[in-house]
Amino acid sequence: MKKLTVCTVLVLISVLLAACGGASPVFTSDAGKFSVAISGGFTQNVQSVDTMAGKIDQHTFLSTIGKITYMVAYSDYPQDVVKKDPQKVLDLAESGAVTNVNGVLLKSTKITLDNNPGYEMLIESADQNNQKMTTKIHMFLVGVRLYQVLAIANTGDADFTVIDPFLQSFKVTN
Repeated sequence: MKKLTVCTVLVLISVLLAACGGASPVFTSDAGKFSVAISGGFTQNVQSVDTMAGKIDQHTFLSTIGKITYMVAYSDYPQDVVKKDPQKVLDLAESGAVTNVNGVLLKSTKITLDNNPGYEMLIESADQNNQKMTTKIHMFLVGVRLYQVLAIANTGDADFTVIDPFLQSFKVTN
C-alpha cells in the first residue's frame, strides 16, 4: 500500500509539472555569448546603427509570445570608447532606449550582472495606434559588449510575473 501511495504521488507531481509547462527552454547564442529562457524561438537580425561611437552592428533576437514581445540585442563598441568612459556608454544607451520609442522613463535602477554594470528601466510609450505600451529593459555592459534584454507589451498586457523571469534568466556565457 505504501509503495502504491509513493508511486501515485510521483505520478501526480510529474503530471502537475507537465501541466504547468515546467521551466522554459533555454536559448543560447554562441556568437552572442548569452543564454536566456524563452518558450519560443527567436528571429535574428543584424543592422548597422548610428551611435556616439559611430556606426556599429546591432544583433537582435526577437520573439512574440502571446501579447508580449521579447528581445535580446547586443552591440560591440570600440575598445577605446568603452575604456575611456564605460558609464557614459551605459548612460547614452539608457537615454537612447527612451528616445528610440519616443517614451517616458518611469524608473531607472542601477543593477549588475556578474559584477558588470547595468540598468533596469521601465519605459512608457505609445504604438502607432496610440495604445500605451510598457517596456521593461535590463541592459549590461560586459567588456565592450552592450546587452539589452527587454519585453514590450500594451500597458494592460504587461504581465511582470511572465516578463521578470525572462529578464532574470539572461546569462552571459563563454
